[in-house]
Amino acid sequence: MNNFLSLQYFIPEFILLLNVFFLFFSSETKQRHLIKVRQILLITSIFTVIVLYLIRWFDRPYGLFYNSFVLDPFSNMFSILLLLTFLTFDLPEIRRIKHSNSTDILIQKLIILTASILLVKANSSIGILLCIGLIYIGNSIAIYGFSHAEKDRTQINTILTSQILLFGLLFFGFSIIYGFTGSLYFHAVHLPVTALSESPLNYCFLSLFLILGLGLFGIILPFRSLREEHHQTNFANYYSSSYLPVRLPVPIIGTQTGFIPFLAMFGSLIRILNGIIPLIQNGVTVPSEYKYFVAGLSICLIAGANCYYLKRKTINDLFTISLIIHYGLVISGLAVFTREALTASIYLIVSTTIILAGIIILQKNEAKSTQSKLIKTVFYLGLIGMPGTPGFTGRFLLLKSLYNAGVPLWLMVSIIISILPIIHFYTKELIRLHHTETNNSGLRFEYFPALLVIFSFLMVVYWEPFVQLITKSLVFFN
Repeated sequence: MNNFLSLQYFIPEFILLLNVFFLFFSSETKQRHLIKVRQILLITSIFTVIVLYLIRWFDRPYGLFYNSFVLDPFSNMFSILLLLTFLTFDLPEIRRIKHSNSTDILIQKLIILTASILLVKANSSIGILLCIGLIYIGNSIAIYGFSHAEKDRTQINTILTSQILLFGLLFFGFSIIYGFTGSLYFHAVHLPVTALSESPLNYCFLSLFLILGLGLFGIILPFRSLREEHHQTNFANYYSSSYLPVRLPVPIIGTQTGFIPFLAMFGSLIRILNGIIPLIQNGVTVPSEYKYFVAGLSICLIAGANCYYLKRKTINDLFTISLIIHYGLVISGLAVFTREALTASIYLIVSTTIILAGIIILQKNEAKSTQSKLIKTVFYLGLIGMPGTPGFTGRFLLLKSLYNAGVPLWLMVSIIISILPIIHFYTKELIRLHHTETNNSGLRFEYFPALLVIFSFLMVVYWEPFVQLITKSLVFFN
């Protein structure tokens, strides 16, 4: 397929970019009817893109632009997830856009969203670096518009420096892959089996720089924020600013500047590991040294987050370490890289995103009602991993997949012990929540968080069809 004919498969991305240009040229529009048209067009475009991805979900894979990008069920699944995350956080804000400043912020969000979708589809080192660079640029522009205080600028510069360093780490790592294989395309990049069987340290080293380089929004920035004084930071603004550890008086900022790249980079990590690992294609067992290395990395990540909370003990820090801990659990699924383990990892990351999204939406409303306390209780139980919640189902499926793949029992017990502190932390917070007074004056029912609660229950009741849907999307295991 030549490049011109393959353009038809990028229609969803073109639709999103057209909205970016339309918002850019109409950002100064003051007429009420034009603002309404802009809102309707954007919402209609996003739902149209979701429908297109649903129609194409299980089409056969296509290599586009000389395989720099690939369209398959796996990328379609993550694209739908990214779009739904965008709608979850920003649909209420889109309906309230009234001035140019809000439009400028929304433009950056759409750029980050489009770049994240392309990142999941990227099938070459060049495509990965270009998409990540675009995400960093959009994120940097959004961050610089938050505050003009000198103290805030210093912290912002530190975060931007971290982005540059991690981008350099990825560039260096992909150069090593090219040196090993002589190719930039993941479908043709297969490390020699002998290089891994004779020296598994090569495999561990490559996996380490990929996990760290693509873990900016899931590991590096959250850990960085735990070191800053942000006790008074509102949690919704805190996550909306890509874990920026400063107080941001910008209520309209959505969370996809942090959450959407986080999800996209995880999907990209799976695609890259599939490309450079010859073990799947050749039926070779994953070296035990690699299992110990990745599982140990997961345990260290979880233990480090728990230690930070013991030092700080604020509610904002608790939500931050919950993301780090769940990301550490997800990484443990990469220790064996089987279909079952990856399915459980994706299930867990989706359920965690739903739970944290519901908490963020509730945190935007500082007043506490009986309904909000009840909904937040359900979300807390999910983070604790109570049976009957998607948190428990995801952890059970993940540990079961590790056991079936031959991970030693003592290593699995270590993973379980490492997540016990977060259960204790959230249990205490749950008790504290129910001792707070409620205020029902002038409050309306939280419809959208309630909808997320219903969906989380559906993930538990119908977990088997949902897991089968994810498994069917992992086409590179066929």
